Amino acid sequence: MKLNVLQIGFLSVLLTASLPSEGRNNKGSGGVVGRAVKGMNSRGGRAVSRGNEQTVREAERIIRDAQRETEQRQNDARPSSFFSRPGELPLEIANANQTKPTTNREAESIINTLSTKVEITADMKRTLTEVITENSQIGQSAKLLAEKMRDPTTSETIKTEDLQVIVEYLAQVKDMQYSMKNEENPNNANILMDLATNAMEMATWTQNPRNNATSLLRQVSQAFKTQPTKEGALDVALHERGYLTPEARRKRKREIRENCRK
Repeated sequence: MKLNVLQIGFLSVLLTASLPSEGRNNKGSGGVVGRAVKGMNSRGGRAVSRGNEQTVREAERIIRDAQRETEQRQNDARPSSFFSRPGELPLEIANANQTKPTTNREAESIINTLSTKVEITADMKRTLTEVITENSQIGQSAKLLAEKMRDPTTSETIKTEDLQVIVEYLAQVKDMQYSMKNEENPNNANILMDLATNAMEMATWTQNPRNNATSLLRQVSQAFKTQPTKEGALDVALHERGYLTPEARRKRKREIRENCRK
């Protein structure tokens, strides 16, 4: 049962309309507030007619069911992992639901935190600032990573070599953006952007999916240096990873797109 905000609001109005205002005197009953009126039941200090009671209960049930379904969808939002082995828990991939843009000040704080483990040049700092502030999804992912790096209980699990790969990859896709989406045959630019929006979180994944993910980023980054277009780097990297035919690469891209979908 999927209810949008307007539908839930309508049900709330229905509930309100079905219930007379609290504190209203019932004339003919001695003016005593809350006294039971013939043909009505008292619920929570409000008088509800028998005719409306069923409507009220049904509206309340619909709202409760919708809220439970919303919570369940949020809990189930983690896609099946395309990096993990069979039997491993799904990866928590960044959710691109509406996020607030990252400010320049926040980006500076994030980059300074990254600099405690990775050498970042002045040029790369400028590039990362642009990436983090212009793409709200990457910015949100970067904020989460910075928080974990500042937490003594999780900071030690973040590997310097992984951060280096991630930072370099993000710097290379700075000028890229999403184009028209095709779920059946996703284009390379969108796949590269999907990886970018999840890149920062890769540093906090468990060993096997983290190694697989960062090795893909590393191969793509290397291919960037030799290919005439950045989009072509993805096919080169996938070929190196054993996807030798165009159809095998298309299938793999669909898998990545499905699991990175925002």
